[in-house]
Amino acid sequence: MVYPLAIKNLIQTTVEQMTMPQNQLTLKENQVVVGHVLKLFPDQKALIQVGQSKLVAQLEAPINALQNYWFRVKGSNQQGIELKIIKSVETDKLSKHDASAKDFLSLFQQKPTKDNILLSNALLKENIPVTKEQLVSATEIVKNTPKSLIPQTIDAIKFALKQHYQLSENVVSSLVQANSKIPLAKQMDTLFQSLQQVDQPKDQVNQLRSILANVIQKPVEQTVERLFQPEFIKTLSNDEQKVLKGINQNDALQMSRLKQVVKEVFQHTSTPLQSIQPQDRAEITQFSQNEIDIIQKIVNKIPVFSSKEDVLSLFFHHRNEQFEWQKLNMNLESGNAREFQILKETLLAASKELEGSVIKEQVDQLTNRLNGQTLLQQDTGPTTQFITQVPLFALNQTDLTIQWNGKKRSDGTIDPSFCRILFYLQLPNLSETMIDVQIQNRVMTITLINNNEHLKELVSSSSEELKKGLQTMNYKVTSVQVKPFEVEKKISSNSNFSGVNTSYTGVDFKI
Repeated sequence: MVYPLAIKNLIQTTVEQMTMPQNQLTLKENQVVVGHVLKLFPDQKALIQVGQSKLVAQLEAPINALQNYWFRVKGSNQQGIELKIIKSVETDKLSKHDASAKDFLSLFQQKPTKDNILLSNALLKENIPVTKEQLVSATEIVKNTPKSLIPQTIDAIKFALKQHYQLSENVVSSLVQANSKIPLAKQMDTLFQSLQQVDQPKDQVNQLRSILANVIQKPVEQTVERLFQPEFIKTLSNDEQKVLKGINQNDALQMSRLKQVVKEVFQHTSTPLQSIQPQDRAEITQFSQNEIDIIQKIVNKIPVFSSKEDVLSLFFHHRNEQFEWQKLNMNLESGNAREFQILKETLLAASKELEGSVIKEQVDQLTNRLNGQTLLQQDTGPTTQFITQVPLFALNQTDLTIQWNGKKRSDGTIDPSFCRILFYLQLPNLSETMIDVQIQNRVMTITLINNNEHLKELVSSSSEELKKGLQTMNYKVTSVQVKPFEVEKKISSNSNFSGVNTSYTGVDFKI
């Protein structure tokens, strides 16, 4: 499974927004830039354009107006930025990308290899200032990157430089993994399956296997528990109730086989189980095919989130300007950042124990991906923006991808009274679903984008309940809209979409 186009566009758009050129250029000592001299002033000062920004610089040597030069930043003083002229740039080289890239590389004594020229062109195109140390690190990272990952690696290097992150293989790899096409839930499950094959695992590998088992299995256990809740049973048909009554909750073997059926349902939510070949078919043969079909229908009726509070606490639980996973068991109730930290620490320890094993690469990729989520963030004055992904094992091993844009409070957290939340789900029955909520002074507008033609009527019938629920949390909903993707693509980027979850046959998500 890989992400469809919409989710890739969401992540890409977020990264692009974070790295858009700023009107205010920040230059640091020893960075090299190409600048166009607009005007000369007395005392060897000049107005110079670097990218989209203009600055007055103090020069240590005379230059000519309306020409381009390579400059090295010497520092700043009371007279402004102090620049050292490295050499003039030939006009024809600026129009020839490869020639300009080779010229750029020669300034740092770097070889004009194909990959280095590709990297240099990317930096020059956006006029990203770099020091010699940064460029040397970048070329070394690209040199050690598999050919298939070089474009993503160069994008990650640009992002790291713009965000003023330390340019290291770990940082760049984390950013590349954060943009992986594979759902995080799928990546975690694949690693768990690989760890199951390890003979005589050491302590940390065992602990990692246990943590992942808890993360992946917890939704199954919670679902089985909900199956037998009296309130839920009342909503079922007579045939469905009959199947559940035939299951002895005190029979460990029967309950184990029920969990296996539930697990198969999670992995094949929209596919009849009779067409699936489970990993261990013997586990579910105690149930007839008719019973399995009925259990599948029952499981698909259980909501992923049990309350509106669960969803909204997921949206607004934000600490130290980083998203906190709402318990790794995905119960989505009281958040526990410590469990997230334990997973990362265990991944690092297990990686050392797996030295020389092919599984080590899977462990390192997951570690980098979790680290990368904390790097996809940008602070711009009073606001902050970041994107994160939460694995949903109960929804066909997909992810909930969330983008936050919000006003910061004095403690650095997002103000839930003034923010915008855009999130995305790839659902088994509803397919691509994007939801946008915009909140101004606790007044909320909600738009759900989905191509299901029947969804508008269904959302309309339950929107009053949603409004009442949010009102108890001191939010006033002024509108709940449903639009198809085709229409939304023509709407400006200022429009909004948010989480409306309804319940009916064939709908995956409900509150």
